Amino acid sequence: MLIYSIIMFAVAVLFFGLATAIAHGNVRLIASYHREHVDPEKVEEYGKAFSKPLYGISGSLAASGVIDLIGGAGAGRAAVWVLFAGLAASIIAIIVVQRRYNDGLF
Repeated sequence: MLIYSIIMFAVAVLFFGLATAIAHGNVRLIASYHREHVDPEKVEEYGKAFSKPLYGISGSLAASGVIDLIGGAGAGRAAVWVLFAGLAASIIAIIVVQRRYNDGLF
C-alpha cells in the first residue's frame, strides 16, 4: 500500500527531526516531568541519550514503509512486525535512559 508507506516515511521524518533537535541540546522538547530530576550538569548528556531511541523509532518507521513498498502481497504483515519490534526496542531503550538519568520513569 502506497499510502501506508507515505505515512510511515512522513512520521519517520518528524521523529528524525525531533531526535536531531533533542540531540543538539533542545531538551525542552522532552516533557518537563521526564526531565525534572535530571542533574543540571547531565542535561546535555541526557538529551543525547534520549534522542537515540527516537532515532530507533524513526528507523523502524522507515523500514516498515520500505518493506511494505517493495514487498509483495504478504509484505504488510512483515512491515507491521518490523514496526512493532522497533517500537518495543525503542520503548525499552527510553525506559533505560529514564532510569539512568531520572532515577525512575517519571
